[in-house]
Amino acid sequence: MLASRYSNIELVNSLPWTDGIELINKAIEKRNEQRDWDMWISIYPTMDKKSFISFEKFRSKKQVVSVMHCKKHISAEEIIEKAEEIRKLHQGIHEGVAMEDRRKE
Repeated sequence: MLASRYSNIELVNSLPWTDGIELINKAIEKRNEQRDWDMWISIYPTMDKKSFISFEKFRSKKQVVSVMHCKKHISAEEIIEKAEEIRKLHQGIHEGVAMEDRRKE
């Protein structure tokens, strides 16, 4: 992770450990931001005026959900329930896109 971010890893290794921890945290933050961007950009084509969510809002909601999941144990039933909600939302987005495509024809 750090090797891909910094061309001179020896410089990083020579830093005090507190600076090294900061660099690791920054590298993790940037990697997570890139992953979030890749995820958001993959769903962007399916968004319309009604379902559009900005990257910043997407990222903040994703972080809140991550924190919530880390703080409590989720049962298998709850996971299945959430998956069903996501599936229905996903279907709704695709149906909305299909309907809009039909209107254009």
